[in-house]
Amino acid sequence: IIICWNSGHAKTTPVRPFMVEEVGANDNRVPKEDLVLKLFDFRFELDGSLHPGTQVIRIETPGPSMHEVDIYRLRQGRSVADLNAWRKQQGHGPAPAQA
Repeated sequence: IIICWNSGHAKTTPVRPFMVEEVGANDNRVPKEDLVLKLFDFRFELDGSLHPGTQVIRIETPGPSMHEVDIYRLRQGRSVADLNAWRKQQGHGPAPAQA
């Protein structure tokens, strides 16, 4: 399972199972990133462009504090405003996005 250690998330976000399967991929080298997301104090900096489809995103926290980022896929017909409202309501009701 995966569960978030952040305060309150373990109570408000359902635990989800996952399986790791061997597919024979060579993971000796880190894949080349499509873009870099830097998490600074009070701001994020994106080097590259997001687009539909699969992308490799390298996350950096240049400091001085550690940070985290949550990445969501909005459900069809939902907006960022819907996601913000849902989060302000402590995640009550159906989620407008999938983490």
